[in-house]
Amino acid sequence: MIDILKRFFKKYLFFIFLQKINTYFLKKKHSKVIFYQTQRSSGTSLKFFFWKYFGRKVFYKASSTLRPFDNLDDNYIIFQGHRSYIKSDKIKKKYEFTIIRNPLDALISLYFKKLNLSKTDYNQDKSIVEINNFSISDFVNHQKKYYSDNLLTRMFCDKFIFSFIHKLTPPVKVQNTKYPFLNDKDKNLAIENLKKINVFIYETLDRKKLYKTLGTKFFILDKTNYNKSMKSHIISGEDKKKLLELCVYDFEIYNLFLKNQKYNSNPYKY
Repeated sequence: MIDILKRFFKKYLFFIFLQKINTYFLKKKHSKVIFYQTQRSSGTSLKFFFWKYFGRKVFYKASSTLRPFDNLDDNYIIFQGHRSYIKSDKIKKKYEFTIIRNPLDALISLYFKKLNLSKTDYNQDKSIVEINNFSISDFVNHQKKYYSDNLLTRMFCDKFIFSFIHKLTPPVKVQNTKYPFLNDKDKNLAIENLKKINVFIYETLDRKKLYKTLGTKFFILDKTNYNKSMKSHIISGEDKKKLLELCVYDFEIYNLFLKNQKYNSNPYKY
């Protein structure tokens, strides 16, 4: 028992030392790191990476209100969350990045996450999708009803409707619905805003390169977290068509950045 405790203590001290080194070099390179976490695009894996190699003291995981980061507390260096982007020049040398994924795959992953929320995450209550055992069609209609289409576009043109739609059973009061519908102008604004930050593609993500852009000196390429609830499910062609209704603008944005990454793939082909 004593030997186990000694090994644990040595490992703990080793990681504390590692975190201090990585944080030192991070501070030399960037004043703040802001990760705009899009849906189902390696956010959990990045969170665990930050915890492990920088420590929780410098890391802030924002609640998923989908509103912009309104206060970058000086006690933290790394910020992550499902938050909308708004251009700000107040902080110099900040490093902003996001990871975007094939929108259809992201929606499929989101659907099964919500359908199995209490089974895959025991800290979570059942979602409205799980409570009502939503089909794909039900899920699509629900997303449309509460203006949760084109999630990537909404995040980067700051047109999210904050409603906690996955947490509560109806009726849900939707806030900030003055301009709920999207148009080409919103899509173009989202593209322009994405060009101002560092964009990585989920399907071609070089994690080693990403980690080094943060100034990380010492790390191991840990295993990526995957949505286990998707493994035994097959999505029909009709369901894919339904889901595509929710991400028309997102696909245009995704294809644009995909092309710039020189990745030869056709995300529409299933």
